[in-house]
Amino acid sequence: MAFPEAGVAQLLADCKRHCCVCWRWCGSKMHLHHIIPRAQDGPDEIDNAIPVCLDCHAEIESRGNLGRQFSQAELREHKRRWLEICRDQPDVVIQSNRAATATGPLEALLSELEYNAILLTGDDHRTDYATLVVAQFERAIAANALSALGTPARERVYRLYKLISETADLIRSRMIHPPDGGSSNTISNQIRDKRVELRTQVASTIACLREALGGAQ
Repeated sequence: MAFPEAGVAQLLADCKRHCCVCWRWCGSKMHLHHIIPRAQDGPDEIDNAIPVCLDCHAEIESRGNLGRQFSQAELREHKRRWLEICRDQPDVVIQSNRAATATGPLEALLSELEYNAILLTGDDHRTDYATLVVAQFERAIAANALSALGTPARERVYRLYKLISETADLIRSRMIHPPDGGSSNTISNQIRDKRVELRTQVASTIACLREALGGAQ
């Protein structure tokens, strides 16, 4: 079962494809969350749906014991207020678009991992040993966004970026050794092995993060 398509179309138009919680424009990256969860026999009726972005959906689904979780009453109020703003105060929607230009930290982290997967292609140590990027991981850490993930997913991300950091250290170390020296060859082999391991870990972490951000539609 799923929300009725006619109701979905109307709701997405009414919210102007903005998240009802953070007010960020989502485009196609929008989820409809069951206010009363399916696990609690929540109906597939459009009144039970709230449009949210990937990051807010992860927060809503989070079952961590730090802070207060989103209640059903609060979600209904978020939905009511935003739909009312979209209907009666279009200038607020325009201001929201101007203020919230960045994607959420978890969504941006997923994009960073997908880019890192591309950087890991190739095995020529002269051209393919690029240092992987970590800016969105650092952003997610600073925003404490990873706390919205379950413990297994969060720890998987931590372990992956630890391996990325270790590989970056090896690449920097290789740069200070003579290109044809024994130490350089040893380090190059270590980097190659790390990159093989990273390919597997990046792919599995991407799948894990997609599942965590997907949640129940």
